[in-house]
Amino acid sequence: MKEKWLLLGLYLAALSGLRAQAASDSAQACATGNLNYVFAEHQAFLPATLSEPIYIELYNVAKNKLWAPPLQDTRLKTSGFGMRWGTFHHGIDLGLRTGAPVFAVFDGLVKLATYESGYGNYIILRHDNGLETLYAHLSRHRVRAGQTVKAGQLIGLGGSTGFSTGPHLHFEVRYRGYTLHPALIFDFKSSHQMRSDKFFIKPHHFRHYGNTTPARGYLYHEAGPGETISYIAQKYQVSPQEIARLNRLQQEQLQAGQILRIR
Repeated sequence: MKEKWLLLGLYLAALSGLRAQAASDSAQACATGNLNYVFAEHQAFLPATLSEPIYIELYNVAKNKLWAPPLQDTRLKTSGFGMRWGTFHHGIDLGLRTGAPVFAVFDGLVKLATYESGYGNYIILRHDNGLETLYAHLSRHRVRAGQTVKAGQLIGLGGSTGFSTGPHLHFEVRYRGYTLHPALIFDFKSSHQMRSDKFFIKPHHFRHYGNTTPARGYLYHEAGPGETISYIAQKYQVSPQEIARLNRLQQEQLQAGQILRIR
C-alpha cells in the first residue's frame, strides 16, 4: 500500500510539472500564432496506461539521420535519474566547465529556448525520431525557438543558472512530454555512447509515472529485401495473422528494414 501511494504521488507531481510546461508551450504558441500542437501531445498519450512497446529509430547513417553526444566529455555524471532529495529527478546531470559547448544530440527543431527559475537557461529540441531532449542550466543560448538544428550543432554554453549547486548540464529525454531514463539510450561512459540505432519504449520505462505493467521480453525482426509476412511467420513458427495483428499490417509485402514485432 505504501508503494502505491508513493507511485501516485510521483505521478501527480509529474503531471503538475507537465501542466506547467503545457502552459509555457501555450504562451509561446499564442505569441507565434502556431496553435496546432498545444496540449495535444500531453492529452493523446498517458504513460501510466501504455501496454505495448513503441519503436523509435534513433539514427540511420544511410538516411543521413545522425547523432552526437551533448558534451565533448560526458564521463562525469554528478546526479542520476530517479528520486533525489525527496523529489523525482527527471534527467541526469553531467559535469562541465562554465562556457563549455553543448550540442544537439539529434536533428530537430528548437521548441523552446528560454529561462525558468528551476532549469535556468534551457532548451527543448523536438527531434524527427519522435523524441524530445532538454538541456538546462546553460549560461547562454546559441539557438532560438523555431530554428532547425543538426546533430552535433552548437546550441548553448554550459553554466549554472536556475536552481543549481554548480556548473553542470541537466539532460532529459522525453517522449510526448514524458521523461525517459537517458541511460536507456546513451551510455555516457562509452566512447560510442549510443547503445543502438533502434530503441523500444516499453511500459516499464514509465514506472515513475505509475505504470505497473510487468517487464517482459519481446521478440522483433528486421525485414530483409523481399521478405513477406508468411516467410517471417514460418521462420519463427507463428501465424501470419498474429504478426499482422501485432503490427497492424494489412498487406503481405514488407519494406526492407521494417521492424516487426513477432511476439
